[in-house]
Amino acid sequence: MAKLSDLPEELISQICDETELDSLIPLAESCSLLNRIAGYHYCLRTSTYEIESLGVSNRHSPIDHISFSTLYKLTSICGSMAKVTHIRCAFSQSVETLLQEMRLITLALQLTRCHLYSIRLTFDGPEKGPQACPLSSFSGAFEDLIRQVQRTQCPHFEIEGTIPLMDGPLNFDLPTNHFLISFTVGRSFVLSHPQWVLSFLNSSPNISLLSAFCSHKWTQILPHLHLPSLNDITFFGDESFINNRLGFHATTKTMNIEVLAQFADRHCHTLETIYCGTQFRVFPASPNCSFQLPHLTCLKGTISQLCYFVSSPRALCNLQSIKISTSSSRNEDERLWDLLALICTRSKVQKLFLPVNIGALRGNLLSRNMSSLRSRCPHILSLELSEFRHVTEAENGDFLRWASQVFPSTKQLEVSYMKWDSKKSSAFARAMTVEWPSVETLAIDWDEKHVQAWCRI
Repeated sequence: MAKLSDLPEELISQICDETELDSLIPLAESCSLLNRIAGYHYCLRTSTYEIESLGVSNRHSPIDHISFSTLYKLTSICGSMAKVTHIRCAFSQSVETLLQEMRLITLALQLTRCHLYSIRLTFDGPEKGPQACPLSSFSGAFEDLIRQVQRTQCPHFEIEGTIPLMDGPLNFDLPTNHFLISFTVGRSFVLSHPQWVLSFLNSSPNISLLSAFCSHKWTQILPHLHLPSLNDITFFGDESFINNRLGFHATTKTMNIEVLAQFADRHCHTLETIYCGTQFRVFPASPNCSFQLPHLTCLKGTISQLCYFVSSPRALCNLQSIKISTSSSRNEDERLWDLLALICTRSKVQKLFLPVNIGALRGNLLSRNMSSLRSRCPHILSLELSEFRHVTEAENGDFLRWASQVFPSTKQLEVSYMKWDSKKSSAFARAMTVEWPSVETLAIDWDEKHVQAWCRI
């Protein structure tokens, strides 16, 4: 009796065209010839043929994601993962399903033929409670997954979301990974497993970009962390905001800014960018700055954090960009004028990110308080104004007059999230030509034009 595999390949391909999708997988598993032909048809019909960016999720996901069941079937097709370079995976909340999905992603990583460029893992389980996962079950599956991440030589790795894990430390040794250069870690891992985060980071000496949820746990991590290639460290998120959203009413713990400054000083030969986050606090007893950070070019923080870093004239000699983060503290806002006075002494700083909704700024402008004009920063050539939508049309003139005196040489201005129509955009540009003539280029909601071009709209 003739076998299906004995037929001409053209005829087999036509048969596969008429075969139901799920029936192609048993065909693909029967022999190498049918694996190639039936597998090709399965990949075509699931839009995964020669796929490079693979998104996997069982949620109601966008069109560029596949389900875990589809991924399972792909793993039985030789070469189906050969060209994948990006993997994004969102795990289920169910503990039992989560463990199965982790093992499946581990298998998929084993089948990749080329080095992956990026991997993002998103957990979405309950943090604690009856649905949380026992440590012994999660730790083994997670260790196997992390080792496969390292095997792929992936340079960009992200872990997000909440891990559904009962109390207990993740404790397994990792080999040195020289390929990872960018790592993003979310709230749950930082809060629940700071020791694992520390161990993972210290096993990756070539990380140049670290982005992490801002939590008091970094006071345990930073003093023992050494990343000899670090260029950029960014803290994001607000622990107090997250706690309130989750119904936790405990007081949010702050961190001494000295912890971050000492860490930065130990990495002074490579560090170029620091985003301080919201929880590093400048205490009254904080000593004078002893660091220099000669390679730092970009600094973002609250007003008090920035004052702390730039107060020493010997520190940050090559700083070029300052980004001011907003704060809920009125005392913090009042120090804006101290910060601008310090920026005046920094002739190399050419770019400033200024939130317009700072209470002290708007209050002084509306009352025409001349203390807001005590600083002049002629070296600021590029200015980005966030929250400018809070400035009313009636306040525009006062603001532009103030800005033209404080930043008289600014050539490039950017305002975002305005949603202005062409009439309002044109009116703003015309007012600028009168009140702030140094500005040549204006970007409104990331649409950049010469000021005169805006006027003609």
